[in-house]
Amino acid sequence: MIMKTSFMHELNNIDKLLIRKKMKIGTITFWYSKENYGAMLQCFALLRYLNQNGHDAKLIKAKIQPWSDVKYKLFYFLTNSLTRRILRRKKIQDKGGDVPATYNAVDRKFGNFLNTHIPSFPSVYTYEDLNNSPINVDAVIVGSDQVWGGFSNTYFLNFKGDFKRISYAASFGGAEFDNPFIRRKISKWLKRFDLVTVREQEGIDKCKKFGIEATLVADPTLLLDMGDYNEVADNKGYECGKPYIFLYLLGKNISVEVAEIFEFAKSNNLDIVYVASQGREDEFEKKYPTVEEWLAMVRDAKYVITNSFHGTALSLIYEKPFLTFPLIGRDSRMNCRIETMLERYHLSDRIFKSSLDELLRPVVFDYFEEMKAKDNKQVKGLLDAILKTT
Repeated sequence: MIMKTSFMHELNNIDKLLIRKKMKIGTITFWYSKENYGAMLQCFALLRYLNQNGHDAKLIKAKIQPWSDVKYKLFYFLTNSLTRRILRRKKIQDKGGDVPATYNAVDRKFGNFLNTHIPSFPSVYTYEDLNNSPINVDAVIVGSDQVWGGFSNTYFLNFKGDFKRISYAASFGGAEFDNPFIRRKISKWLKRFDLVTVREQEGIDKCKKFGIEATLVADPTLLLDMGDYNEVADNKGYECGKPYIFLYLLGKNISVEVAEIFEFAKSNNLDIVYVASQGREDEFEKKYPTVEEWLAMVRDAKYVITNSFHGTALSLIYEKPFLTFPLIGRDSRMNCRIETMLERYHLSDRIFKSSLDELLRPVVFDYFEEMKAKDNKQVKGLLDAILKTT
């Protein structure tokens, strides 16, 4: 009788442990872009990873940030983005080209990708919704992407609820918080977290200033394998008359003119498939793919040239010879994320220095694969330790 009771007690303990493995998780990150492929893919990747590891994870579609964040974004648009667009349009007109319609106007069907591939809670939540009517979850994970680039209650999980607070590969995006009041607030918010992980070394340094010990982890897009992306990529692939360079550029300043890249491709008997987003405007023909088509374009390319963090990350996943342009001017503060990632994988030489010929050098991905496996093991250990604890 004693042995039977003891056996049943141990069986109940095992059952409890198994139940603990499946946590109800909400993620908060960027999800409403109409043209930022990286934002959609990092959102997709973290949820897929969590669900593959036995959890019930869904996106919390948080929409509106407090007025302080709105003011920050309005100031940035008026002083930087708008000015940049005006200058680009004038440059195109000076060359005799037609000024294209804003790229946000082109429907890339991101909503279809969201509805098909990203499990979500049914509503869209304001900060007030989250604070006044907490969602029934065991944990909320904020990140990845530049969620901490503004002073936002939502992205610092400063709302009511009895759940574990976790950041996964969160990024400050180069933002500086010099105001003492804001620094104190962020420090207070971060101290409520059960686990703080960031995407770049700069994030580690900033967290230290807030009195927080953070852990450096891989972007969620790097937690998945090529097969995961092939499951959602367009099966038709991208048909091109000859081998092509996949050129993916965000609307940030780089040191090379797009015309130089086209001339380089021509001299090497290569086509170019050009995708632009986030306000990039020039006179060259562009494609406006869905997320599924974008993945297929990376997969089927011979080479990749980009100034995008996630364009670089997917080049690694698909093991494509790539060249990443660092940003210049005001945007150079955002280079840390790419530098940290490529330094981690001993591929810093794939950051453009002086010649486009650097693209043609072969790339050995063995060390990347080795470190990717180690990074994934680290992430699993960190999350398991938090998500299995009741």
